[in-house]
Amino acid sequence: MALKAGIPATAWNPANDPSYQGLGSGNANILKTDRISVYESGMLLNGLVETLYSSSTTSTGGTTTGTTTNSPSTGTTTNTTVTNSPSTGGSTTTTNSGTTAGTTTNATTTNATVVGYDKMPTVEQRKIVGYYPNWGIYQKGFPVTKIRGDRMNVINYAFLIPLDRTMPTAWDRIVSTYRGWKYSNYAAYMQQPAGTTLTAGVGLFDEYADAGANSAGEALTMSPAYTPSSNFGQLQALKAQYPKLKTMVSIGGWTLSAPLYSISRDAQKRTDFAKSAVYVIVKYGFDGIDIDWEYPGGGGLDGSGVATTSDGANYNLLLKAIRDEMNRQTAIDGKKYYLSIAGPGGDQNIANFDPKAVSQVADWINIMTYDFHGGWDSYTGINAPMVNIDPSSGRANWSVQGATQTYLNGLNGKGGVPAAQLVLGVPFYGRGWDGVQAGPNGDGLGQAGYEATSPGLGETEFPYNSLFSSGVLTYSNGIYAGAGGYQRYWNATAQVPYLYSATAKRFITYDDSESMRVKANYANQLGLGGLMFWELSEDVTSGTTSLLDSIYDRVHLP
Repeated sequence: MALKAGIPATAWNPANDPSYQGLGSGNANILKTDRISVYESGMLLNGLVETLYSSSTTSTGGTTTGTTTNSPSTGTTTNTTVTNSPSTGGSTTTTNSGTTAGTTTNATTTNATVVGYDKMPTVEQRKIVGYYPNWGIYQKGFPVTKIRGDRMNVINYAFLIPLDRTMPTAWDRIVSTYRGWKYSNYAAYMQQPAGTTLTAGVGLFDEYADAGANSAGEALTMSPAYTPSSNFGQLQALKAQYPKLKTMVSIGGWTLSAPLYSISRDAQKRTDFAKSAVYVIVKYGFDGIDIDWEYPGGGGLDGSGVATTSDGANYNLLLKAIRDEMNRQTAIDGKKYYLSIAGPGGDQNIANFDPKAVSQVADWINIMTYDFHGGWDSYTGINAPMVNIDPSSGRANWSVQGATQTYLNGLNGKGGVPAAQLVLGVPFYGRGWDGVQAGPNGDGLGQAGYEATSPGLGETEFPYNSLFSSGVLTYSNGIYAGAGGYQRYWNATAQVPYLYSATAKRFITYDDSESMRVKANYANQLGLGGLMFWELSEDVTSGTTSLLDSIYDRVHLP
C-alpha cells in the first residue's frame, strides 16, 4: 500500500485538501509447502493440494459449481472519572502519570453500562487488535468516536514516522506529497524530552489529526499536549469509557519504514529512538508501541538497496532498546507498557528475522496474514486464503495456515513462537482486478487482469463496507449474494469468498463474516493469542454481517 497525501506545515483545513489519503501495511508476501489444514465448523481437516489451482467453488447471485485450473519524558497526566463504567457499572478513576511535571488534562465522561462488557477479555487473556488509520477522519469519515470500544481491547494507531537525523541522503525521499516533505523535513520536529537532541526518534506524521495542532512546530510545544477533539484526545475518552481497552502507537508501515534500517544498525540511534518512542506514548497517554517494519532484510517498498543480512539481528537489538526504556519508565510510574510488532506473512520475509527471539522481548506478534495476492500480480488470486490454491512456483505456503505454521514451527533451525504470542491478522478489505475474462469455469479466478481501484475512494483496497454501498454484494435471510451483475463464489479449499462480474470484467477477492468465522475458529483451535485486523473504518456498523462482531463472538469470555 502506498503513502498518499500528507498535511502542510502551517494551519490547514482538511476540507480544502481533497487529495488527502493515508498509507497502510505491506504486501508482497512469499510463502512455502503444500500441506494444508482447513479449520471449518469447529473441525480441523487435513489434506494435500495435488492439482494446479484445482478447488471446488460455489456461487450465489447465480449458481456455479466447478473446478478452476491453472490460474499479500515529559508526559501528560490524565485524570479521568468514569461514571457507570462498562466494567463495573460504578465509578472508576484512572490516573496515568508522565515522567516529570507535564501537561495535565482532566476529563469527565458519563456513560451507561454496556451490557456484556464483562465478557471482554483482558489483553493478557485474548487480544482483539484493530488498526486505526489517522487519516480515517478525512475522506473515510471515520473519527475515533465511531470505534466500537466494546468489541476490541487493543487499538494500534497508525502511523507515526520513524526518523534518523543522519539517514543516508539517497533514502531521503518525499513521504508527504501534499507538503512536499521528506524524512529530513520531519526530523526537524522529532518528539524528544525537553533539553535533549536525539540522533533518532519518532515524529507525528499528521499533527492535525493526531493532536489537533495547526503546525508541526506547535505540536512540540502546545499545552495541553493534544486537544480533546483530536484523535489522541478522543482515544483517551474512549479508554475512559472502556477500561479494558489499550492503545498503542504503530510506527512505520509500508511507506514509512526506510529509517528503521539505519536506526537499527547503530547502538546510539537505537537508544535514542527508544527514548523518543517511549516519551511519545507517555506524553500522549498510550499503553504501548507496535513496530511495523516492512521488512527487515528487504521485500518492502524501500528495501531494495537498503536492506542487509544483519537487519534481523539488528531488529532484536532495536526491540530490546525499546523494552529497556519501557522498563525504566515503568520503574517511574508503575505502569505496564506493551510491545508488539507487525510480522510479515511470507516465509521469505519471515526467514530474514528471528521471530522466536522477538517473542522473548515483545509481548506478541501480529501476523500480517493477508495481501498474499493483489493487483500487483498479473493474474487474479485470493487476498487471504486459509489454504493456498495458487500453483505458481514458490507460492505453496501463501496462506493463513502456511504463515501461522511457519511462525509456530520456525525456519532455518530457529525455534518457533509460542501460540499464545501470535495474533492472527485478517483483512477488513479486498483487492480487485479489471479486464478479467471469465475463464474456463466462468468465475475469473486465476485469469489475467490489472489492478482495479475501489469505487468512491479510488484506492486499491476494496473496503468490506464499500462492497455493500457500491451495490455489488448483498445479505438477506442469512445468505450473502452478488448483486449488480456480480456473482459471489465460495472456494471450499481457500475457505473465502470472491466476486466476479463477466459484464464489468472485474474480480474482487475479499473476506466476509463467513470466512472471518473460519479464521477465528482456526485461531481458537491453535490456541493463538487472538486476532488482529486492518482496519477499523472498513467494517459495516454492526450486526450479522459485521466482521468485528464475527471475531468478538468467538474470542470473548464465556
